[in-house]
Amino acid sequence: MANPWVPKSGYGPGALVARRSGYGPIQSCGINRYIYQQTLTRLTFTVADGTEYELRDQLTGGAPATVANPCASSGASRGTVFITADGTAATFTSDAVVYDKLQSTGGSLLFLSGYLMLRDGTRYRIDGGAVTWIRDRNGNKLSMSANGGVTTITDSLNRHVTITPADFVNTFSDQITVKGFGGATRTILVNYTTLNNALRTGYSIQTYHGLFPELSNASQYTQWNPWVVSSITLPNNQQYQLKYNSFAELARVVLPTGGAIEYDYTAGSGAIFDGVDYQIYRRVTERRVYADAVNLESKTTYSSSCPAGPCGGNTVITIDQLSASGTLLSRAKHYFYGDAANSLFTATGISYPPRLDGREYQTEAYAADGITLLRRSQSTWANRASVSWWWNPGDVSEPPNDPRITDTTSTLADVSPNLVSKQTFGYDDSVPFNNRNDIKEFGFGNGTPGSLVRETTTSFVTSSTYTGTSVHLRSLPLQVSVYDA
Repeated sequence: MANPWVPKSGYGPGALVARRSGYGPIQSCGINRYIYQQTLTRLTFTVADGTEYELRDQLTGGAPATVANPCASSGASRGTVFITADGTAATFTSDAVVYDKLQSTGGSLLFLSGYLMLRDGTRYRIDGGAVTWIRDRNGNKLSMSANGGVTTITDSLNRHVTITPADFVNTFSDQITVKGFGGATRTILVNYTTLNNALRTGYSIQTYHGLFPELSNASQYTQWNPWVVSSITLPNNQQYQLKYNSFAELARVVLPTGGAIEYDYTAGSGAIFDGVDYQIYRRVTERRVYADAVNLESKTTYSSSCPAGPCGGNTVITIDQLSASGTLLSRAKHYFYGDAANSLFTATGISYPPRLDGREYQTEAYAADGITLLRRSQSTWANRASVSWWWNPGDVSEPPNDPRITDTTSTLADVSPNLVSKQTFGYDDSVPFNNRNDIKEFGFGNGTPGSLVRETTTSFVTSSTYTGTSVHLRSLPLQVSVYDA
């Protein structure tokens, strides 16, 4: 159910896309040409494990642009340099200037070419949104050839990995071929089938309306039956077998060892309603481990303080570890700023999430009774700097700008009085890279943190010779010093 027009990394290391969007009452300019009042372009680089980097233009700091002339030939210029604002200090330099899209109709995605650089000096060459090579700080290079997807990967020693994709007519497996010991060919098969042949017991194929009965435009006749990966065959013919639920979400993995892992997701459709509109919010609710694919060994449940719709405020996720018989073994609570469901309804084409959304600010560990608190860890977050164009700097709804932890307090709650320790963190803000240059550690005290016991300082190389885009070593330590109290 993902957008088929967004590039996927596949067997490659990642994919990059520019998302051009807008907001506001639509302005007209000629026949069938409807123009936004405000526009914005952001880049998203998605790596193979699903991690996303969002990059804003350095020229304006990611500020939405007001459309002064709806009949202009192009939107606002975003320049060629885009940077992350999540503390990762990544940079993308486009081969060509990027412009906003004025028109509200037509394709909003743009597949760019250029160089993406991570803070450790790793450099990606992007061509048409796809990675064609990677080079690390030592000069080791991986090259990818692509023809609708990565088909050959070559490393700096000229070793090759060849990928022959399934054509879904005569072949239904991706074949990954490598040379093993002594030059022997090793083959991994990624096998496909349609969802109806890979369902976990208890699930069946559904129509779109059957999956999402709350949505009035969901088809009552078209079935959701996509191609899915059914198994992965290793060179020794051992297999991972994969089973799914009706939504094509991974629901069971049978391991080569004979064990199995199962996942349950949000009961029902996950359609949530804010009084005006529906959105889909689904998540894992339970994970079970089977030692021999049949006998249950343990399970983990995940529950949210906002399970069924926008609730405002912050979110608490409770994770319970249980034995095979259902006896509670331990409980942990994780506290996050914001509410994932609420963000589905409040976002617009030019909006950003609040600066601390999704950041974990507290963790608690409980005893087997689920009530007795054992340990607590609390962290304070702050933006590195205010967003220059934001109307109210410091406001809780201000966009993120390299959020980082300024202090962490740890409490041992299973003793009386509680024992409390603390760490404080300083950063080198002479450069906007979130480099942590000072850590003060305070010992345990009764009810409050004790005295300072250790301080660690780090200086970094900040010369543009190293930190500029030609090298891009944004967090290269020069000296680390450890002091006593």
